[in-house]
Amino acid sequence: MTVLAPTPSVTGRGSGAERLEAMLVAVCKVTEDHLSFLAALDEESDRRFFHESDDEVRSREGYTNPIERLLADGIADGSIRHVEVEETATVLVNAVDRTYRHLRRAHDWDEQRSRKALIDLVLRGLLPV
Repeated sequence: MTVLAPTPSVTGRGSGAERLEAMLVAVCKVTEDHLSFLAALDEESDRRFFHESDDEVRSREGYTNPIERLLADGIADGSIRHVEVEETATVLVNAVDRTYRHLRRAHDWDEQRSRKALIDLVLRGLLPV
């Protein structure tokens, strides 16, 4: 398994929620950089990369581990409400990447509009009440 170097959003300063927001912005930017390729993946290819067989869980860890860390940090510092970390990280990766792609391609929204609307919505759902 390839281990990715920690990104500033994972190891940097700020609350867990602030760093999670930076990570979600980064997910949108990476998705934007590879939008055509990702849109060309069919469901079977997508399933091989991201779903939960034993091999796929290991390949998925590079996507979810940093987000799990940020969720845990945010829960610890009180900037994120208590959630099931592993499950929520999986939902976030899928919600942000897939919805961003859909907004960009099917709705023809620009990068900033897509990113802002999406991150605002998912992040507010994680903040303490």
